[in-house]
Amino acid sequence: MKRKTLQYYIKNKLPFTYNLKQSTSRFIVSIKNVYKGKTPKANELINVKNLNKFDSLGGWMDENNNYYLDLNIHLDSKEDAVKVGNLYDQLAIYDQKENKVINLNK
Repeated sequence: MKRKTLQYYIKNKLPFTYNLKQSTSRFIVSIKNVYKGKTPKANELINVKNLNKFDSLGGWMDENNNYYLDLNIHLDSKEDAVKVGNLYDQLAIYDQKENKVINLNK
């Protein structure tokens, strides 16, 4: 089966994480939003500078059908991930080991 491209995931508003660096850290925290809206395009990423500061790119959809493209960092500590998530006003962090979203209490 042919591997799907980033453009495919974005066009179809599917959730994904695309690693920009090798990382074995457990928790993913979004720290820079690239896009929020109803009709994403892969070219939203063209003008992103300094990608080397981030560990991954992720896409996801909220309960209001807004699609997000975020740049993320990966952390080993849940406590640190929660702190960073709160610092950047995130709604949640992601636990790769448990494959689940951890909502942050606001």
